[in-house]
Amino acid sequence: MTREPHNLNFLLPLKTHLLLLCLLCFYVAGCSRTDPVRARAALQTTCQQYMDDNTQEYQCWLPTAPEPSHELIVSLEQATRNVQNATRRAVGSSRLADEIATAFTTFFPTLFVNGKAIAFACEESDQTRFKQSREICFIPKSEFARMNNPALYYRYDWRTVMMAGIGWPEPFFTAVTMHELGHALRHNNGVNMKMFSPEWISEEVDMHELETSVIDHLTAGRYTQKIRRICSQYPKAQSAIELMTMISASDLIELDEITDTSKSGRTVRGTACAQYVLTLGFQFVVQHKGTSQDKMSFYQWFIRK
Repeated sequence: MTREPHNLNFLLPLKTHLLLLCLLCFYVAGCSRTDPVRARAALQTTCQQYMDDNTQEYQCWLPTAPEPSHELIVSLEQATRNVQNATRRAVGSSRLADEIATAFTTFFPTLFVNGKAIAFACEESDQTRFKQSREICFIPKSEFARMNNPALYYRYDWRTVMMAGIGWPEPFFTAVTMHELGHALRHNNGVNMKMFSPEWISEEVDMHELETSVIDHLTAGRYTQKIRRICSQYPKAQSAIELMTMISASDLIELDEITDTSKSGRTVRGTACAQYVLTLGFQFVVQHKGTSQDKMSFYQWFIRK
């Protein structure tokens, strides 16, 4: 008996349907995942627009490396007291801030000149104080201009907080100072890690969250309130990275009004911009019940070039 071949024409619509379904799945997946490279480019554009809103240079109270004098020592001592006062202002903002304020109660100033830290210790009491205190090395503008470093950072090999002699607005001066002293505290406790390692990224996340808590403390909660409001303006964001493609320079400028940063120079505002972006990203993670690993992943994306 001869069997007629099966008519397969009815399968063609099914094949077409499956093909369209696959294409739709790829399309949806592509829409739900923001391209990290394009997101970074969009954020860079936003940050540049924010920076262009104010092009004035930073104010500097230590323009050059002057010869040792009574006036210089007075200036350095006053700057050192400012650091000490910052730790006191931060008390109560977080447990970590309290630990830092307890660990570092006295400071000793040095001056960065030609790659070296110069201490002006004339009396035996000054030398004793130097041994018992945390060093703050102030960088004149003439030296800072040649360096490719932040205006305020912790130098691990010297166990020293390096601080450019420029004017900082409150509350950012206190927040960034506490950030760097936080690194000093962890270093004192024997924590030493390679840059960009998971442990290093975790510590950076902790210190930037410390900055947020300090700023919020000094602005009576207005900083975090504004951060939450900005995040709520973009309900379609599916991730912290996607949120970065939606925020505007105007959002960042509004934060300047709370942190009193609008009239600061580009160096300070560059630091502020980075903190705003990280605070927004971390807040998105919190609002969407993310994990500490999600914050680390966002930070890793943020610092990647």
